[in-house]
Amino acid sequence: MKNQTSKFLSLLLLCSVGVFNACQKDITIQIPTSDPKIVVNGLVYPDSNITVQVSRSLSVNDNSDYSVIKDATVSLLENDVAVATLSYDNTDEQYHSTYHSKAGKTYTLKAIASGSPDVTATATVPSIIDAPLLSVVKKSETKANGPGNSYTVNSMEVTFQLNEAPSDKDYYLIRVLVNDSITNDFIMYACMKSSDNILKQSNDFSTGDNCYGTFYLTDALINGAS
Repeated sequence: MKNQTSKFLSLLLLCSVGVFNACQKDITIQIPTSDPKIVVNGLVYPDSNITVQVSRSLSVNDNSDYSVIKDATVSLLENDVAVATLSYDNTDEQYHSTYHSKAGKTYTLKAIASGSPDVTATATVPSIIDAPLLSVVKKSETKANGPGNSYTVNSMEVTFQLNEAPSDKDYYLIRVLVNDSITNDFIMYACMKSSDNILKQSNDFSTGDNCYGTFYLTDALINGAS
């Protein structure tokens, strides 16, 4: 009985090995190549210049370097009326216009480059949201820094109201800019905190100590309200 059991186990193991070997199969997949297409990246803000980058797409099996198109013809239309032609800047490898976009207007961007089909993109610039500033309170807090040492932390508590217009779905990004007394430029303040649970913090520009440079929210809880 013992020998029969051993033979049965040996036969079972051999069959298992045979089954697993039979499941192995090398398959060569032929990935089709695709013709390069024009790719346009850019954002349109109310009352701002329009800046875009124009490049060509690459096939998944193409090991060529990323290709920026420097000689494309990029035109801008406002409500189907031509208003500007964007100029290429070799410094940042982008196309710029001096024409300022307007809230509520629909803009169409057309990019033409030899060797690739033309591309067109259309977007409507959202209206500027009413967000009145309600109060600014300056605060000062002294914190211990080892035996006999301390330091002062200055901060401001800013309260504003976001009057949200009814729509399908909107997204908001909240940042605070402060004036640099040396350069007289506005720089992003990278240490914000909030107790409002509808605001979600972003890891962008996080400085630790629960400080964040960016908050974001959707209008899921406040759609059409303040």
